[in-house]
Amino acid sequence: MVDEKVPLCVWFTAPPDLFSEVIDAGAKELNTSPFLAHVTAIGRVPHVSNSELLRTVEAVAALSAPFELETGDAVAGEQFFQCVYAGVSPGGGGDAAEAVHLELVKRLYVDKKEEYKGPNESYMPHLSLVYGDLAMEMKRAWAEKLNSVSSSDECPLRVKGRRWKVKTLDVVTADLSDVSSWKLVASFPLLGSQGGG
Repeated sequence: MVDEKVPLCVWFTAPPDLFSEVIDAGAKELNTSPFLAHVTAIGRVPHVSNSELLRTVEAVAALSAPFELETGDAVAGEQFFQCVYAGVSPGGGGDAAEAVHLELVKRLYVDKKEEYKGPNESYMPHLSLVYGDLAMEMKRAWAEKLNSVSSSDECPLRVKGRRWKVKTLDVVTADLSDVSSWKLVASFPLLGSQGGG
């Protein structure tokens, strides 16, 4: 059973071997904390118990088909949780990620007559590379460095064009004061069929 006091988020977790080196390098270079590589499906849902959140995520995962995500260029953002990130490339699985996100919003907010307000005007699937409150010039310099590296698969700092198959919907602890403390709580396989849900 999950402690009801621990805030949770829902992720599409990336395989550690794809992004751990670039996230660790960014943390070292910019004096920030490393964290698990992921694309957020939905952030904390304060009006729902953790046990209800887990049941809802399991139900949505059962309806959702596995899909691929592909990252685009590194970008310097303006928010702590979008400090330096890679967006999902056009045609790189963003529609499938958004469909899961919208189903979670429907079940966790709309059906409960709660207003949903995410960090952006609309859902923006992205993989964060650095979290922090940093000067824009530092963030831009790191993003430019990542975008200038070799496009070879062997280059550990390559961001653009990295692909992975999303097979699970993961629930993680979300203590915003310590991103390095995040832990996987539950992982639900995506069981839906391709082309329909």
